[in-house]
Amino acid sequence: MKKINFLFILILFLIALACSETEYVDNKPQLEIQVVDSENNLIEQAQVCLYDSETDWAKRTNAISELITNEQGIVLFEELDTKQYYFFVEKESLTNLFDIYTHTKPLEINVISQIKTKIK
Repeated sequence: MKKINFLFILILFLIALACSETEYVDNKPQLEIQVVDSENNLIEQAQVCLYDSETDWAKRTNAISELITNEQGIVLFEELDTKQYYFFVEKESLTNLFDIYTHTKPLEINVISQIKTKIK
């Protein structure tokens, strides 16, 4: 009987320990950019530069990050701030100068913002 009481108390203790308060952690904003050509073919091995001001984007200076697209034509910028960013995509002579180069609103915590841009 003492063993059963001991096991019961031990089980209650473990349950109480497991039910401790859960701590939620906010994830910093992320920006996923998919690059396609004018026929919507996925473009891999394109260079994507990320800028935190339109002035830097226009001058192509002070890129805060540079990534290369994967086989799905995607790059993922992580650990960003809740603000607006600008990006320049280039592969050989193709760029996104005549397509999307920013997102419409500031990035949000716990959200992966997704953009599809064409290079011509």
